[in-house]
Amino acid sequence: MDADGSGEITLEEIDAEECALWSYFQRWCGTRFQGPKEMIQQIKVAAANVPGSIKSEELVNEVEFSEGLQICGWEGVFEYVLFSALDTTGDSLIAARDLRWLEAEVNRNRQKEAAKKQALKTQAKRAQKHQAGQMAIIDFKAHLQHQFGSLFRGWRCVLDTQGTMSVQQSDLFRACKQINWRGDCRGLWRALDHDTSGNATIEELDPHVARLLVQFQLG
Repeated sequence: MDADGSGEITLEEIDAEECALWSYFQRWCGTRFQGPKEMIQQIKVAAANVPGSIKSEELVNEVEFSEGLQICGWEGVFEYVLFSALDTTGDSLIAARDLRWLEAEVNRNRQKEAAKKQALKTQAKRAQKHQAGQMAIIDFKAHLQHQFGSLFRGWRCVLDTQGTMSVQQSDLFRACKQINWRGDCRGLWRALDHDTSGNATIEELDPHVARLLVQFQLG
């Protein structure tokens, strides 16, 4: 059974199909119920009018379990297999104590959902920063063209005064102050230095101008 030599035997190694069923059932319960007691209550309410149900509010028999799960939305079938696995005492009844594993599954699902929400927030912030950066580039280019007549002349006069064809963050901030541009300087830099190389080139400011410059250099 210990085919992988791990020193442990898992349910998957004993019966892969039942392991898959059990794993699916655990994940479903973790998204459907808030805990063991709540699961028992939900099944009892769902199976209240099912023939063969019992009066106890804290115990569920096989009939209630099977019918109640389906009413709650379970579509995985094999309810009798799941019931027999949960009925560890062999008294044909399930209580909250038999569902203690659900607490860990609920916490795992909550952490997963929280991680998803955080990922969406992070993605939204990145998209917002990207949009703000693109708007900053548009406004900055318009400001350069207005003051210097052309974008490349503005680049040479206040940004790349040494003709290195690249600028650093300090160069950009100094140029923004020099031409009295009151836009989002940090957002502009993030948009220009999108590869985080620490340098921004004319190509990152305006690819069209950069292509024209290359063609001019090549003759």
